[in-house]
Amino acid sequence: ICSVCNEMKPLPLPESGQVFIQKVPALYSQLTIHASDYQSCYIKLKNPQMEDEFAFFVRAGDSITVDVPAREYYVYFAFGTEWYGTEYIFGENTGYSKDEELCDFSTYTLEYTLEASYGGNFSDTPVDEEEFK
Repeated sequence: ICSVCNEMKPLPLPESGQVFIQKVPALYSQLTIHASDYQSCYIKLKNPQMEDEFAFFVRAGDSITVDVPAREYYVYFAFGTEWYGTEYIFGENTGYSKDEELCDFSTYTLEYTLEASYGGNFSDTPVDEEEFK
């Protein structure tokens, strides 16, 4: 937030794969994200107690594979076009959603394509900002 005009000013987009939260150091599994051509995505992994344990960024149009802890997580997505940092994410126009399934990364590596498609096997569930944060 600008100290002069008190407005939110966008920041440069982080690089795809930039990690923002990594509370568990051991990384044994992988998560692949294919971002939409139109929106960047900030992804969070929350443990079963709904605590943030891992978070990273993917730019619009990019595909990235990151090493993630081999544990059970809920996968949350925030998406938008202008980046305002980890506190404000994509500002007032941020969209939030999650995968309803508790994903077991000790057994699986997962891949999400964040683009509407026919025959896909994932439907995200919209969530509010408070649940995401």
